[in-house]
Amino acid sequence: MTSRKAPVIGIIGAYGAVGRHAARSLAAEGRYRLRIGGRHTDAARVFAASLPGRAEAMWVDANNTDSLVRFSEGCRTVLNCSGPAYLLVDRARRAAFEAGADYVDVMDDGSASEPVPERTAVLSAGLSPGLSGLLPELPAHGLASGGAFTGCYAGVGPLTRAGAVDAPGRSGRPPRPR
Repeated sequence: MTSRKAPVIGIIGAYGAVGRHAARSLAAEGRYRLRIGGRHTDAARVFAASLPGRAEAMWVDANNTDSLVRFSEGCRTVLNCSGPAYLLVDRARRAAFEAGADYVDVMDDGSASEPVPERTAVLSAGLSPGLSGLLPELPAHGLASGGAFTGCYAGVGPLTRAGAVDAPGRSGRPPRPR
């Protein structure tokens, strides 16, 4: 596959604690063009340049819907590695779908949304180390008509700061600061 035809995977929070591992894993595959996104464009550029293969840097703010839609345009799949999810809710997911992209989130708030025809969402993929680098490949290549994927994994491992803040908030209420 030529790099021009390779699917684009946009990674929000790509140079952060979780995103950098997913980006490195996907870049090592050599089958994707990566869009490295975050609020610090210089950090995104430096990180994109350090990856093998084709990677571009682009500013995106997970709190800004317009920037999320712009970031998602042209992506086959958007992987959201930003957080905490209880503050971001489903904003990135809605923006990815609006732009015509599939969506993978390492956390997500888990709120129900209307199904979007021809779109796939994988939520809470990063709750266990490794899944956030593994699952973006599934929607990037598409599921067969009527296909489905269901998975479950439980484990204990180190959490990022955003993950630690989110874990107690899974009840739908933000955790109380101490």
